[in-house]
Parts: sequence; structure tokens; C-alpha cells
Amino acid sequence: MKTLRLEKGKSYKRIIQEAINTLEVSGMIVYPTETCYGIGVDATDQAAVDKLMKYKSRREGKPLSVAVSDREMASKYAEINDLADNLYKNYLPGPVTVISKGLGKLAKGVESEFGTLGIRIPDYPLILDIVSKLGRPVTSTSANISYKNRPYSIEALLKDTPEKQLDLIDLIIDAGELPHNEPSTVVDTTLNNLNVMRAGSLKFNQNLTEDKIIFAANTKSVQETENFGAMVMLKFIDTPLKQPFVLALKGELGAGKTQFVKGLAKSLKIADQISSPTYTLIDEYKYNFGHRKGYLAHMDTWRVDGVEELIRTGYSDYLQPGNVLAIEWADKFFAEIENQTKASGAKMIKVDFEHISESERRIRVYEE
Repeated sequence: MKTLRLEKGKSYKRIIQEAINTLEVSGMIVYPTETCYGIGVDATDQAAVDKLMKYKSRREGKPLSVAVSDREMASKYAEINDLADNLYKNYLPGPVTVISKGLGKLAKGVESEFGTLGIRIPDYPLILDIVSKLGRPVTSTSANISYKNRPYSIEALLKDTPEKQLDLIDLIIDAGELPHNEPSTVVDTTLNNLNVMRAGSLKFNQNLTEDKIIFAANTKSVQETENFGAMVMLKFIDTPLKQPFVLALKGELGAGKTQFVKGLAKSLKIADQISSPTYTLIDEYKYNFGHRKGYLAHMDTWRVDGVEELIRTGYSDYLQPGNVLAIEWADKFFAEIENQTKASGAKMIKVDFEHISESERRIRVYEE
């Protein structure tokens, strides 16, 4: 295993060439990205992918993500529908993984059992230059082995990785301690159901014009967004004692909805790690402190295709006293959600997230 130190202005071209040389002989490299250290092999090389799978298992049904240099390269390996195209134009390069239908042109094991493929265009020049010069996608999964922490430094990676797995790594590119950013947001575009969102959004927006703002904040970091969510939950901490409490969240990709829900969990004394339920649709977290107990149900309707499928998720089962239900992309099906909420006697507030700049969000909380 060889380690090269990435330092500004020093040996940059040599490091790229070393990476290319390693990848071209079925080697495996560890490299920095804007999220954490990733582990890469040539995604078209079966021997290399098999080696990666020995290092890090893939959960059944989930594709490995691959880094490409641009949309043109992505189109050679995946179907890019209108929804995916919108993401490529507006959010990439950046910390977003776009799930699309694969074209079956990569090594076995990269696409999922369902033929889906995760594609990234990282906002990190080094890996973009490596992929561009190689001319083929490079796997872009995080370098930690399963169930270990995401690696933000090579020191942490080496500490958490057994010798058996370390022996599989051929080259490490060490850029020092990376910023502790969240992993990439995963967006499944295979349903291409962006059109479903429009009617719901209109109804949601009409409600906002009739409601009153009770809280508002401009947050400039993920921690500030989480803290704001915690403050909102404290305001309504006793509401679930009497009735279900629903938070309908609306906002663009990456606007801070999941981070806000982490704040809700913090005030409910939930120690579990909160993540986006894009694939599970609903994640539940039990809370119990003082005389308060129930569930925080965290729902994401992005992949829900139609009202009938929404009903089949069973989200209405959480509309019971004691429970808090936070629904991301609530504007997609707001009329249905509003009707169910009123029928259950739940208290609902609406939370609107808006991008002000790359680092700033405006969050407004409304109630009737």
C-alpha cells in the first residue's frame, strides 16, 4: 500500500498519474472528496469491482455509486430522464447521488439487483481530473468498511479498518483532515414523478398565504438548522400529550429538511442517528422522557408515486396522541395529508425551507 500526500501546488499531476496507473491494473485507491474519503476502482473492471466487494459489502438492492466527470459520461452508463436532467443542471457537481436506470455497461455488482445505478459528479477537482483522464467511471462509495464511521482522515480510516481489508488497498491519497460534511443526498429519479409535485405544492402555498408565521430564521450552517428545529419542537413539546403533532415540510433538495428533523429528535431526547428516509419512506424513533412518550415518525414522500401509494405507506397509523410526524416533501400530497390530519384531530404546522445562497437558508414556520 502506497500513500501520497496531497498538498496544494505540490506533485498534483504526479498523484493523478499514480492514481490512473493504479486503476488501470485493477488497483484500488482511497481518495478525498467534498464529503469524506472515498474508495475507488475502475467501475468497468470486473476484477477490480470484485476486489472492492471483498473490502466493502453492498447492501442488497442498493447500487454502488460511481463518480463521473460530467453529464455526458453519465449518459453512457445510465438513462437520464427529465427529473435526473434537472438535478444534473442545478445540483451537480455537488454532494448529490442521482439514482437512475443503468444501461448494464459496468462490471457486475455496481448496478443493483433492480438495474439501478447511483451517479455522482463530486465537487472536488482531484477525483474529477482522475475520472476525466481515465475516461471511465470510478466507484465513489465511502472508504469505511460496513458499520464503521465515515472517514474524514486517513488516520481514522487506518484505525477502524482491519489489516485484512487494508491489504486490499493499493494507493492512498492523503489530503489531511477533511471537513466533517454530511454524506451526499441520494435522489431516486427512476419514477420521474416530478409532475406529481405541482398540484400539491400549489395547495401547500395557498395555505401559507392564509396562515401566520410563528417562527422564522436564516440559518448559515447545518448546526444552526438543527438548533432551529430543536427550538420549534420545544415550543410544541406538550402538544403530543393531547393530540398527534404533524410538521409538513416543504423545500428544495438540500434545503435543510432532514437537518431540521434532527433538531426535533434532539428536543425529544432521541439518541438515534437521524438520516433521510428516502428509501425506507418512513423511519420511526421511540422517545420516552418524563411523562412524555411516543414515536417520532420521519417520512419522505419523494419516491411515493400517487395518493394510493401514499396511503399504503401507513403514515396515518402514526396519527395518534403521543406521536410526532415530520413529513418531507409534504407539498406533493398536501391535500390528502391535510385531510387525514384534520380527521385525526392532529395539530399541524407548515415549515417552508428556501435557499438564500449556497450556505444560507430561510426557514419559516406557519400555523393556522
